[in-house]
Amino acid sequence: MRRIPPPPPILGDCATTSNLLSQYCYRLKLYFPSNIFRAQKDITLLADKETLELHTSPALSQDSITQIKHALLFDKNRILLTTDTILDEITGSITYTIEIHLYKKIFVIWLLISVIIIVWRAGPLYYHKIQSLATKCLVHVDTPYAPFVESNSYTTSSNHMQADSTRSAKLIFLLCFGVFVIGFGLRFGYMLQKVDLHGDEAWSIAITSNSHRCLWGGTCEDGVWYGKEAKERELWHDKSFSNALADIANLYLTNNGDSHSHADLYYILLRLWHIGVQTGDLDWIIQRAVGLNLFVFYPLACLFAFLLGRRLFGTGYALVAFLALAMLNGASISTSMLMREYALQQCMFLGFAWIMVRLYCKESLTKVDYVLGAIITACLLLSGYFTILFVVVAFGAMWFLSSGRDVKHSGQVSRARSLAQIAILSLICTFALYPIYHKGFLGGHAQSAVDKVGDSLQNFLESMHVYGQILLQDIFTPLLLCAMAMVAIWIAIKAWANKASLSGALGVGYFSSRECFLAFGLGILALGFGAVVMYLAPWKILRFVMAVFPLVSLLIVLPFTPLLERKNLLSKCILLLFGLSLALYHNVGFLRYPHYENFSSEPIYQMEPILSKELSDNYTIPTIYNHADDYLATRAIPYFHDLRLYHFVKDSRQALERVRAFDECFFITRLPLETIQEYLGNEYKVHFTQRAFAIMRYHITKTTER
Repeated sequence: MRRIPPPPPILGDCATTSNLLSQYCYRLKLYFPSNIFRAQKDITLLADKETLELHTSPALSQDSITQIKHALLFDKNRILLTTDTILDEITGSITYTIEIHLYKKIFVIWLLISVIIIVWRAGPLYYHKIQSLATKCLVHVDTPYAPFVESNSYTTSSNHMQADSTRSAKLIFLLCFGVFVIGFGLRFGYMLQKVDLHGDEAWSIAITSNSHRCLWGGTCEDGVWYGKEAKERELWHDKSFSNALADIANLYLTNNGDSHSHADLYYILLRLWHIGVQTGDLDWIIQRAVGLNLFVFYPLACLFAFLLGRRLFGTGYALVAFLALAMLNGASISTSMLMREYALQQCMFLGFAWIMVRLYCKESLTKVDYVLGAIITACLLLSGYFTILFVVVAFGAMWFLSSGRDVKHSGQVSRARSLAQIAILSLICTFALYPIYHKGFLGGHAQSAVDKVGDSLQNFLESMHVYGQILLQDIFTPLLLCAMAMVAIWIAIKAWANKASLSGALGVGYFSSRECFLAFGLGILALGFGAVVMYLAPWKILRFVMAVFPLVSLLIVLPFTPLLERKNLLSKCILLLFGLSLALYHNVGFLRYPHYENFSSEPIYQMEPILSKELSDNYTIPTIYNHADDYLATRAIPYFHDLRLYHFVKDSRQALERVRAFDECFFITRLPLETIQEYLGNEYKVHFTQRAFAIMRYHITKTTER
């Protein structure tokens, strides 16, 4: 318990009551061990009713104990309190407690240790049974597809040269390069059209640059600045090399206070990309930041997709189809248009899938495979905390299959043991790149996801409904679904007529090959991973769900592979069908700003509303900015006009008094129009101009002479 000294009263955050001006509102700072507070449990505010008289305070509606909900939290570690009298005149003390479920943490730790001990002791006893089961599973799925062996061999370079020397292979590589060029052009074209930021994009810059001001992690000071000065203070505010190193060090150690929600990899890369940059110009910031996605993550994603497709589909038209679906769908382009981890994560999902297939299919592993596997896995883990679900399942499945493979190849080094060693090395690399990686599972979005487990069936059905809409919109388009149905019917008829198996009906053995099994497994894993994330964290559509869509597209290419391998007129028609599907259903979400009544149920990840530049042709009119918190500041500050004066005033009463100093001004605040008009009186006329979440912009003019 701590004694809280009486703070000065404020106004802006108690603007929900009708009789606002007769009450006093206080912002009380709570003392926590961390400087960045993210609420996970309700705060219990205790008051001594005998000595503390708070007559109509909505924050203390019960006699002595009131649960303060998340909506009443303000600025990370502050709460709001409303009273009828000044707090100085109230005797007594206000204290708070936070309920910490320590027994749950002790139980979880004990359970984890117990599981580790049981697995350690019982593992060897059951390992032979696991191997036996895995061997049975591998009977039909461990045979490599013969036409791919030479073109995908990693043992000698002569096979590569022999495959690439053919005219057909050159055509395939040329088509793949054409897909890369088209994807680059589409991203570049959309990048030139991007003019606004998602709120989290502004946070990305503030976290990366460690600005410690209004947008993130600091105190938003009162003052008067031109828009150019204000934006530069908040965004890229220092171009020195020493400052860049200091920012990177802070990101490495603490991620500048964002460790519970995100890892540091993207922020470090973004800071390296902006060494020597000092600017608040929004257009320049957008083009340079999206350039990181365009010139670094996109080429790497194409490379990984090409390597993965070549290993799974060979050097044929199926490779071109997979590359086109993975790189040219609207979801993949949308993730490239945002200054967030999305493009990095999409790239690393493809890289991780490729390295898993490589590790499983190679006859023998080298030191290069160990290093590549560890680094790529660590980068995927550091692109977002939910990726650990994908990584654990993928490594577990590969280890299981490899244990059965060890029985068949008893003379070789244990592949299952090698995969386990690579997994351990990956964890070491992860913590080497981000020492506090584990904090992401102790709060923030992880806690929100845990709280959602066991939620109502209706929420689950709604999440799956939206997930289905996203898939139909970006991957399983109606044209492709019809084509897949036609191919399936044709295969079934041919198989029945010839009284043969599926592979025999087609005259190929691809469907019983190792490559087909791996492609199907990766596609199903990606599809299931997207569904799990969609249920646990539907607000992560761009970061996790759309990031795995290139792997989901494996399920579309798979049934067409035997037909595309023939490289005849039919295969060319199928390629044309893929192209028409991508063209007709092309949809890039970042360009859309519609306003729906039920915003949360829309399948498209829409941009959030922001405060656009107000009357940019008349910048002599000043703006009073009644700043509230960093979440709302991201919708306002990046769009300030360079040459307009902005008066930052945190206290709402003082902000209204500042309005009285001008005959005409703009006013950005959380106060409703009625409250402003009541405070200013008939002497001023208040016009509502725009709303973005909880902040409004008003145009206020003086109607009479003083």
